[in-house]
Amino acid sequence: MALMTPQAVTVGLTGTSIGLTGTFTTPTTSDTLPGGDNVFLYVKVGGTATTITLVRQVPSNFGDLVNIVSSSLTSVDKLIGPLNAAQGLIAPATGLVTVLYSQVTAVTSAAFVF
Repeated sequence: MALMTPQAVTVGLTGTSIGLTGTFTTPTTSDTLPGGDNVFLYVKVGGTATTITLVRQVPSNFGDLVNIVSSSLTSVDKLIGPLNAAQGLIAPATGLVTVLYSQVTAVTSAAFVF
C-alpha cells in the first residue's frame, strides 16, 4: 500500500489552469491518499482492462457500505472525485481514502488538489 500525496494545481489570474502537468506514477494494487472536497484522482489506463474501486469507509444514508467501482476500463483517462466525506470515502481514524486496482500494468495515477 502506497500513500499518495495530492499535487496542487495552480490557477492563473485569468482563471486558466497553468500547472496541471503533475507527476504520474504506477500505483500499487492498494493505494491511499488524503481525502477532501478539492481532492481528485486522475488515472490513465492502458490496453489492459482495469477495475478501480474506491472503498467506502462510512455507511451511506441507507446504512450500506457499498464501494464505488469503475469497472473494465481500457485505454482511457479518468478523473475521479471529489474524494470527500460526503461520499463516505474518508476513513474517520486516518483521514485517508483507499483506492484498489484490479491490476496495474500500463496504469498510472496522480492525485490533485484543485
